This record gives sequence, C-alpha cells and structure tokens, in this order.
Amino acid sequence: MSFRRQNIILVLAVVFGLIAGGFLAIFRPDFGLMLRNLWSAVQGSYIEAVEALESIAYLIGAAVLILLPVYLFLRLYYGKGWLVKTGIRFGAGKGLMGATKTLVKEANKGELKKETIAEFGVHIFWRLTRIGLIGLFLALIPIWLLYNQNRLITKQNTKIDLQNNLIEADRRSALILLMSNVLDQVNSEIEALKKEDQAKYDSTGYNLSDPLIGRIAALSQGFIPYRFLTNGTLTEKAVSPERGQLLLALTKSNLDSITSDKVNSSSKFEGAYFSRANLSGADLSGADLSGADFIYADLSGADLSGADLSRADFIYANLSGADLSGANLISANLYGANLSGAKLIFANPLRADLSRAKLSGANLRYASLFLADLSRADLSGANLISANLSGANLSGANLSGAINLNVEQLKKTYSLHECLGLDLILVDQLRKEKPCLFTKEGCKE
Repeated sequence: MSFRRQNIILVLAVVFGLIAGGFLAIFRPDFGLMLRNLWSAVQGSYIEAVEALESIAYLIGAAVLILLPVYLFLRLYYGKGWLVKTGIRFGAGKGLMGATKTLVKEANKGELKKETIAEFGVHIFWRLTRIGLIGLFLALIPIWLLYNQNRLITKQNTKIDLQNNLIEADRRSALILLMSNVLDQVNSEIEALKKEDQAKYDSTGYNLSDPLIGRIAALSQGFIPYRFLTNGTLTEKAVSPERGQLLLALTKSNLDSITSDKVNSSSKFEGAYFSRANLSGADLSGADLSGADFIYADLSGADLSGADLSRADFIYANLSGADLSGANLISANLYGANLSGAKLIFANPLRADLSRAKLSGANLRYASLFLADLSRADLSGANLISANLSGANLSGANLSGAINLNVEQLKKTYSLHECLGLDLILVDQLRKEKPCLFTKEGCKE
C-alpha cells in the first residue's frame, strides 16, 4: 500500500478518535470543564489544581480507551510492523530515504558521485535541523511552564503575606476595644482627682493607680508591630499604630512624673507609630521606643532622656530643645532632623544617620558618635567636648563655632572633605598628619 493511502487511513483513524471523544463529551457533560481546569493548571492557577489532576487521570484513561481500538484496527489492516515503518517514513522522509538508497546503490557499484553525497548530506542536515527545532520547542514548553509557575508563586506569596498582615490587623481590632476601656478608666481616675482638688493636680499632674498602670503595660505588650496598608501598599517597616495611639493619649493626660516613669518603664512601645504626631513637651524618659516611627513628628522640648531609640526613624522630625541625654540612638535614622539646642549628653548615636541634621547649639558632651554619618550636618556652635568622633563622616558638615573640638577628635574621623568652619591651624595640621581626611574617599583605616 502506498504511503499516501497509509496517511489517509491514519487521518481517518484520528477522525474516528475525535468522534469518539465527542460521544464521550455527550456522556460526560463536565468534559469541557475538565479541559478548562486542565488549562488553568497549565497557567499556574492553584484553585482548580485538584480538579485538574482528576481531569488528567480521566483523560489519560479516555485516551487509552479511544486509541487502543484504533491501534488494533491499524495493526490488523497493515500488519505487525506498520507502526515502525510509518515512523521511519515520517521521521526520515521520502527524500532522505531516496537519497540513502541511491547512495547505497552507487557505493555497491563503486560509482559514488559527489552530487549523491551532497544530496544525502543536505537531507541529513535538514532532518537534524528539524529534529533540533522540534527538540528546542519541546524544551521551551517546560521552561515556559516553570517561569509561569515561579511568577505566580511569587504573586501568591505576596498575597499570602498581605492576607497574613490583614488578619493580624483584624486581630488587633479586638484589642482596640480593650484600649478604649483602659482609657475610659484613666479618665475616670483623673475625673475623681479633679473633684478632690483640680487646681493642685493641674499643676503637679495626675497620678494613676498601680493596677491601672499594670493594665496599660499589659495592653502595650499585646500590640505587636505589623505591616499595614497605606495607599494600597504595605508599609516597608512593621510598626504599631495602636501603641502610638495609647502613648499619645497618655502623654496628653497630664500625668505626674512618677506615674509617667512607671508607665514608661513597665510598658513596651517598641515600633510605635508616631508619624507627624504632636509630642511637643512629652515625657518619654526611659521608654522603650526602639524601632518607632517619628517621621515628621514634633518632639520639640520632649524628654527622651534614657529612652531606647535604637533603629527609630526621626526623618525630618522636630527635636529642637529636646532632652536625649543618655538615650540609646544606635542605628537610628535622624536624616534632616532638627536637633538645634537639643541635649545629647552621654547619648549613644552609634552608626546613626545624622546626615543633613540641624545640630546647631546642641550639647553633645561625651556623646558616642562612633561611625555616625554627619555628612552635610549643621554643627555650628555645638558643644563637642569629649565626644567620640571615631569613624564619623563629617564631609560637608558645618563646624563653625563648634565648642571644645580638638585635633585628636578630628584625626579619628572618617572624612572631613569639604567640611566648613574648621580652624585653619587645625586644617593645616591635619593635612600634614592625615591628608586622606580631606579626600572624597576618606580614611579607610
């Protein structure tokens, strides 16, 4: 039987399979849904994953039931070796088979022609190229599927992260009711003291009972920092707006210094959210405010002495006249903050970012500015007696009128490049002893 007739029979067999598939779809009404689930799984959707696996198993079984009789029919009609022969003809092609026969005949006669070898080589090259292209196409399919899976897994993880944070936010809504109850009790105790002697307590501040302070401390522990949505996106840093609201409400309640000390020392306000809040004159001494967000907040005249402010954000915050004596400012971000006239005696802004900060007239006596970034900072008139400037970056800083600044302190800095207001005698001495201080690269040692 000719090759063309064999192809016709093969096409008829395929048509028979399609017709059988149509009957299968009639007997199985959800057959179309199975195919859609299968395509959804290929695209990377996990919602129909289980249904897709069931569909694949069913389709494999259906294909076997349809193709098995087709195969048996073709084998009975064409003979035992029909599949191998058809495969060879399809893979090699009529042209390659003819070129091979011609090559063998001429080789047997000893009359091998160049044209025959060239024709045989061209057919071989074309077949290998076609097989290579088919192989490349088949190899690209799993790569494409893997790429889609990875992309969708990334999206899925983002959505899971978003969902987890939203669930955490919902959980905290229950604590908001508890906070409202606690603040109502604060108001009740303050109102009771007002009835006793309002003039006295207005001047000295109001005290709270120890059980209520204990409830405030327990409530602050429950408000764990988390990421929440702002303008449709999650915040980069985990913070707690609830801790910020609680502390802000307490600072506005005119509590006396003893009560404030008890609340600040026993409560946890780590990661509190105070962005753009007004905390002017607030007593936050000794409080745990590590990782808190004070971006654009007003802390002018606030008492932050002894507070833990490590990793806190004070970007463009107003800290003028604030007391940060003994405060822990390790790795704090004070970029562009206003610290003019602030007290930082024995403060520890180790590795802190104070670039472009306003420190004019600030008291930095005995402050540890080790590895701090003070580039472009305004230190005019600042008191730097015994301040540790080892490794500090003072490039572009304004040191005009800085008090008690000596050559030994400056020699330990990282850079004085384009530094303003330095005494010319000090500059000449430093250029001779350590010229790297005045380069862009600074001193690496």
